[in-house]
Amino acid sequence: MSALVLSNFTGSIAMSMTLNILGRVDDELARSLHELRVPKPISVTPFAYGDDVLWGRRRIIAPGEVVRFRVSALDRVGSRLVEAFSNLRVVRLFNVDVVFDPVSVEVFDIDGFFNAGPGEFVLEFLSPVRFARRRTMRRRRVKYDFCPSMENIVRSGVVYWNRVVGDSRFKNWVRFLRWVYNYVYVSDFYGRVVSTRLPNSSQPQLGFIGRVRFEIKSKSESRIAQLWGLLRFVELMNVGTTRSLGFGYVRIKTDTHKPSPQ
Repeated sequence: MSALVLSNFTGSIAMSMTLNILGRVDDELARSLHELRVPKPISVTPFAYGDDVLWGRRRIIAPGEVVRFRVSALDRVGSRLVEAFSNLRVVRLFNVDVVFDPVSVEVFDIDGFFNAGPGEFVLEFLSPVRFARRRTMRRRRVKYDFCPSMENIVRSGVVYWNRVVGDSRFKNWVRFLRWVYNYVYVSDFYGRVVSTRLPNSSQPQLGFIGRVRFEIKSKSESRIAQLWGLLRFVELMNVGTTRSLGFGYVRIKTDTHKPSPQ
């Protein structure tokens, strides 16, 4: 048996594997998702080895050791993925035969996301997150903002929601964003901007890694429920630019202890 060598950002490997597996039962759907140039109704996380999310360092996975990743998909894409995963046991990855073992399948009703949560919470950014800035002049390259502010998170989440879900919950999202700006505060912050690379690319990919503690200073139950619904959706589908490949992988923690440096 051979060891598996993983390096740089492994989310793109997870997506490639997922689409290859999907293509075994629905090649047309897999191709359309690969070629889609607008937000995709599917996302993955980078590989995780133990408690480490593999977004940058080189890691050698010995025979018998386990790496895991999560796939999140909406509507028909999700049902086709379940079908594809259920009929597969071994995949080929970098000329190594890898045992593929789906651990669990969870089905969520998005309507159930929109319940008010606590007024204090922590967002852990487990893979680099960055937010593309809109152009006000002609420029060739994308310009990124690496600040994990709630305004950036909400703007990114709402735009994605409106494009892939498309209901009316965030139709008047400018007023919602104004409420976020005035009533959601940062009370603690720890992290840094890191650099990684996508496979077959020499271009550095920057993003924020760390933890941010937020407090909601509002009594509007409807707005708080709206915010929590979006945050739960973001936790499921990632946030920011290149979310489908595993950038912007976040976890919500609702304990009351302040995050400590790591």
